[in-house]
Amino acid sequence: MKTDYRNMARGGLATLLLAVALAGTGCTTQNPDQAFQQLLDEVMDKHLELHPETRSHLGMKEDNHRWDDYSLEFSEVNHQMTLDALERLEAIDPSKLSERAAGQHEVITYSLRQDVEDFDWRFHRYSITQMFSPIDGKVAFLINVHGIDSRADAEAYITRVKTLPKVISDILSQVKAEADKGVQPPDFAFPKVIENTRLLAEGTALTDNFTSKIEGLDLTTKEKAGLLADLESAIDDHFLPALDDYIKELAVLQRQATDEHGVWKLPNGGEFYQQQLKSINTTDYTADYIHEQGLKEVARLHDEMKAVQADIGFEGDLGEFFDYMREDDRWYYPEEEASRDKYIAASEDALNRIKEKMPLYFNRQPKSDVIVKRVEPFREKNTSAAFYNAPALDGSRPGIYYVPLHRMRDNPSWDIMTTAYHETLPGHHMQIALARELPDTPLLLKLVRFGAYVEGWALYSEYLAAEMGMYEGNPSGKFGQLSAELFRAVRLVVDTGIHHKQWTRQEAIDYMVNNTAQPVGYATSEIERYIVWPGQATSYKVGMMKILELREMARQALGDKFDIRDFHDIVLGSGELPLVIMENRVKAWVEAVKG
Repeated sequence: MKTDYRNMARGGLATLLLAVALAGTGCTTQNPDQAFQQLLDEVMDKHLELHPETRSHLGMKEDNHRWDDYSLEFSEVNHQMTLDALERLEAIDPSKLSERAAGQHEVITYSLRQDVEDFDWRFHRYSITQMFSPIDGKVAFLINVHGIDSRADAEAYITRVKTLPKVISDILSQVKAEADKGVQPPDFAFPKVIENTRLLAEGTALTDNFTSKIEGLDLTTKEKAGLLADLESAIDDHFLPALDDYIKELAVLQRQATDEHGVWKLPNGGEFYQQQLKSINTTDYTADYIHEQGLKEVARLHDEMKAVQADIGFEGDLGEFFDYMREDDRWYYPEEEASRDKYIAASEDALNRIKEKMPLYFNRQPKSDVIVKRVEPFREKNTSAAFYNAPALDGSRPGIYYVPLHRMRDNPSWDIMTTAYHETLPGHHMQIALARELPDTPLLLKLVRFGAYVEGWALYSEYLAAEMGMYEGNPSGKFGQLSAELFRAVRLVVDTGIHHKQWTRQEAIDYMVNNTAQPVGYATSEIERYIVWPGQATSYKVGMMKILELREMARQALGDKFDIRDFHDIVLGSGELPLVIMENRVKAWVEAVKG
């Protein structure tokens, strides 16, 4: 799964708290909790003022003609404000706050300290890759986030198209600064980005989307035609020329790229990778430890696979069984449009069936709905995995589970249920929507992101779905669940292999294909993803292992007093958490229940 909120992922609290230094609390007569909460609210207001894209994500319409500032100058200003924010927050004495407020203070302070460390490595992260291109991302933003309910919304959409060249220029400045420091993605990334960009230039994604959105407005045919003409002018006069320049700049960068894939090749690459692992996983696990845990988990899951192999009735060794599950036509829909509709329908069915059992395992469920949707054709080809977009705070937009269906051979039927549970219920939609619906919680706390918590919960949810009986009588579905966990265990091995042990791209692909049932094409896309996003792929299994470890600890300590619904309340009840803080809170809950 690739969650499509990179700019709001681990490390994003710096942008959320960037204006603390500018926000005066004005609260000397308030009690400590009120003063702290007001400070967070003022910070959030300032953030929304400076980050109009966040407003749009939340369903707010103010300043929805503007983009965020991606300039190098703003990143420096942002960092200084983060330092000031940390100083202000550390001046607050948590012992004078209520338990809830002290917990919020702990999470924010932890995140800010990590953000300060992350800033030192800002030129080590690739700003343009086959996964994260500013063109793809902003067009997808306009299509999926920018709502049009009025003429003003439509005009704001046009303005955003017209001002896209500034966004592209600023991001290219960042990319050039990275290149000057010897930091560039490997050569395979550039043709994919260029291809996506050319597809955009040749396609009609924006005009089609805009036409559809203004259709329901209370405007005359002439007024709608005028708006469409304005959009087409913005595309022809501003957007398309920027695309041409963008492709030319990428071609120059491509000629400088190499076929060395791990970040060990970068200046101080080993130190950078360890920092990435710490930042993403919110632990101090070393690359060697994560690699060894991955090898152990791969061996364990291979043993469990053999029991499923017997249930399916396949004779042969495990490698032959993987080949059968990976290659036999029985497990795939035909390569035709009707198959894509069937895949979406099967995903919706899996979601609807698990909804019936949710009350047995959770005291609270999200109010926001979640829908299943195919990834748009213009970005589908180079999208390696399904992903989730969070709902709007006001309920105007549901959570969306996106499925890439460009190649049906990359989407085996045995994987449908597991992926749906990972992305929707009880996975990402459950955790993210609940966090956004928390009562008495500042908006700031509802938006913070910690990668290992997010992905660890979603992988745990796949395991939980099996405990909920969703695969009973369905050995291929159980294979899908085990295959998904095995896939994440393999990620521990190949991510650390690439970036720490200096494996080649092909060595990593071969390891994944030989040890999982993933098709070669899918495995290739995944390995290329890990290459350009170091460390992120480890967060799934690291987070899951920590949740299961804490659950088993609580079960052993509490005996008959253990209630899985209450355990889930502790894990989900405060929004996203660093794993170290989650562990402390579960242990405190266990002691409280023990009495």
